[in-house]
Amino acid sequence: MVQLCERLGLTLDDVFPVSRTHSVNQNEQYLKRLQHVLFHQDGQLSATLLAEADLNQFSHDEQNDYWLLSYFHLVILKRDFAQAHAIQKKLANRQLGGIQAAFFQATTMFYYHLNEDEHRANSIFSKLSQQQNQTDFSQQVGLQMGIFYLLAEFQLQNQNFSVAAQMAADGIDVAKINSTTLFLENFYWQLAQVGEQYHYQQIIMNELIESARIIAKIHNNQLILLSIRNYQSSKAEVSNGQSKRNAKEDYNISFSGN
Repeated sequence: MVQLCERLGLTLDDVFPVSRTHSVNQNEQYLKRLQHVLFHQDGQLSATLLAEADLNQFSHDEQNDYWLLSYFHLVILKRDFAQAHAIQKKLANRQLGGIQAAFFQATTMFYYHLNEDEHRANSIFSKLSQQQNQTDFSQQVGLQMGIFYLLAEFQLQNQNFSVAAQMAADGIDVAKINSTTLFLENFYWQLAQVGEQYHYQQIIMNELIESARIIAKIHNNQLILLSIRNYQSSKAEVSNGQSKRNAKEDYNISFSGN
């Protein structure tokens, strides 16, 4: 764990957050917890937290964050596209700007991708990838990490492996700058899947997979842990003469029933 932190430029406090004395209001605490639960991909707990919100107590900007996280939950974790579409229309009318707008677009990109509308999805990816060069990475770090995750996952599932690797590596760099571990297990797992396609040396593959596994265990990210187990099972199947699954098939298997 110490070696992993040193490699990432993080402290143990970044990985295991301690209480700090600065004042944070109740709504900010709630949204931060919801964001962490969602981005650690706990579908059941995030659904419980989403149901607890009293939006009458939220500012306009806090409501924007709530609806963005709800949208992510429905598209990425629940695959409930009917409800997601309703929130998509609501968010389109809420005057989003900056990182909020980019996160909305990234989630919408993945919504179109999962609904096999690749023309719209690719159009959004093109715009977002250009915007990343003009982004202030110190603003709303959690949403920014989510954008990198969605961009990388989209390209990985479309088998654009070099672009996926660049997006995942950029996500790791931004995580280091901001001393966050959000989505780190996903980035390392994405790089491991690219490495599988490009036949990385086994020592590099082992390091990527172990980094993903360790951080996933810390975050209790069962989806990544299941993905790793599925990968290891798939490797065993291939060695026994069965066909190899692609990234989208592994993704769908991991998310089924969540």
